[in-house]
Amino acid sequence: MKNTRISVIALLVALVVGAGVATAQEGGRGTPGARRALQVTYTEIVGPSVSVPPGEDRSTAAFCPPGTSPTGGGGEFESNPLQTHLSSTEADINSWTVTGANLGSVPVDLHAFVVCATG
Repeated sequence: MKNTRISVIALLVALVVGAGVATAQEGGRGTPGARRALQVTYTEIVGPSVSVPPGEDRSTAAFCPPGTSPTGGGGEFESNPLQTHLSSTEADINSWTVTGANLGSVPVDLHAFVVCATG
């Protein structure tokens, strides 16, 4: 799962670099046609862990702080990666939720993470 998480973050960094080049029109102030660079800040938030009992599914979420929006995210199990899998991962208006299944014989912890943007 760590490789998946790193891949998601690498993709987000590539998108951020592309977005950082974008510019926005200044609304009626200064010289006509003047432009200013968009400034976007990204923060990764890791949500609380939830214990997933053997043979069951559980969900957990990571939430963006007020004034920020989710731009990506995911989740991972903290142990036993061969006997677990993420069955869903999705964004909401201010969070990222993951659901994972434990196919093993011992409880495992699952957590979600979200990348939040301001600007």
